[in-house]
Amino acid sequence: MKARDEKLEALTAGIKPMVGCVGFTPSEGATLLPSDLPPRPIVDQCQMAWVDFMEFTHSAAQGAVVHALTVVWSHYPSVKPEVIMIGYVRGMNLSKIEKLENKAEEAAVKLARDVYLFGEGQDNAQ
Repeated sequence: MKARDEKLEALTAGIKPMVGCVGFTPSEGATLLPSDLPPRPIVDQCQMAWVDFMEFTHSAAQGAVVHALTVVWSHYPSVKPEVIMIGYVRGMNLSKIEKLENKAEEAAVKLARDVYLFGEGQDNAQ
């Protein structure tokens, strides 16, 4: 049983710094409110970090799409949002979609640089 406990402690020691980077933890010296949850075991912290990461990823993707559509609409104001929300036009197939995606790749890389995530970006405003 002691070897198992030592392995768990080693695992916890290795995971905690990463969980601290990707999961929400109150800042040092912060006062916990009565409504705050008590400290959680490392497995719960990992699960919460994963949920936080998924929410961040979804938010980042949404921000990138909003930015891309805003750029498109700045050039083509007659394109209506309701038309885009329907999906691809009739007659599209996987081959045609792949060709369009390949053509869009360079623009996507450029637009992605403009999305504000970590204190960088916004170099494409004119």
